[in-house]
Amino acid sequence: MERITDLLELHHDFAEVLTEIRTAVMDADLSAAAVRMAWLTRALTEHAKTEESLLFPLYEGADYPANGSPEVLRRDHALLLRHLTVDLYDTDDVALANQLALFAGALEHHDLRESRYFKPLVDARITDDNRRHILSVFAAQMDALPPRPTQDIVRSRGVFQPSGHALTDAQTALAQGDEDPRWLLAIRCDHPKAQRLQRRACQALAAGDRVGAYDTLRLLALFPRIAK
Repeated sequence: MERITDLLELHHDFAEVLTEIRTAVMDADLSAAAVRMAWLTRALTEHAKTEESLLFPLYEGADYPANGSPEVLRRDHALLLRHLTVDLYDTDDVALANQLALFAGALEHHDLRESRYFKPLVDARITDDNRRHILSVFAAQMDALPPRPTQDIVRSRGVFQPSGHALTDAQTALAQGDEDPRWLLAIRCDHPKAQRLQRRACQALAAGDRVGAYDTLRLLALFPRIAK
């Protein structure tokens, strides 16, 4: 890494591990999810603390927008760390999937703020010597972490999409404002958890919550073995 902006590569690792956690939860492989959550908790907690201690002082006084202020970034960090406290074993499966989806959305929005405002502005204000020092601190921090979990996630075998495009078609229809429930009912789900998510999407649509229905389909898309 040569620039502060290059630290966003670490955020990509966080997002990938979170996706693995969500996939493991969908497959009821809570052991694999827990191992990954432990890694993400340590990595993200230490990363946020180092950002706030080393980078935030350099960001103070920069020409940042209101939605990219240090206060907003601190609030983002606090929200992300709260999401890390979710109990994988004692939370209802649909509620857990929903909370992890909110976690993913919060991480995505935070990364956008960092890539658009925070890290480019810090890069523009930092000295070369300080940049090298800070990058070395982050590199040492990541080196001290245990390796990212690599054990396979147990794949469920109960979700099929015989038309090959039903799920994609339903997502496209919702995105375009088409609220015909037949798009959702065309998806055949044989796994109980997938069926619950499908019912949840239908209920959201019936209540006029098209965004909620679309987000639920995004959770359903995480199930493996859906033919594309």
